[in-house]
Amino acid sequence: MHPQNVLVMVITVATSWIGGHQAEKLHHIHHWVTETGGVWLVWRLGLYAVLSWGGQKIWQRVKHLPEYRAMLIRMMVASLLFILLGEYALSGTIEEIR
Repeated sequence: MHPQNVLVMVITVATSWIGGHQAEKLHHIHHWVTETGGVWLVWRLGLYAVLSWGGQKIWQRVKHLPEYRAMLIRMMVASLLFILLGEYALSGTIEEIR
């Protein structure tokens, strides 16, 4: 087993354990995040703008290299789907609390 896999497993278990034992504090943090939703929206939009700019720069450098083009397209599509799924889950959570 690779050390990176072990590290990811340890981080996952530690996060789960902390979440289980600090549930009330996590609830307060979640409530604070939903109260300051406008700030987080601006933060996410800025983050997505930087990611888009970086993706565009990478695409410009490898668009002439066909051996990297297909892999880059798959990575960008997977990243976009992950972002959209995360935003969908987040919007459902915020609506549920309000």
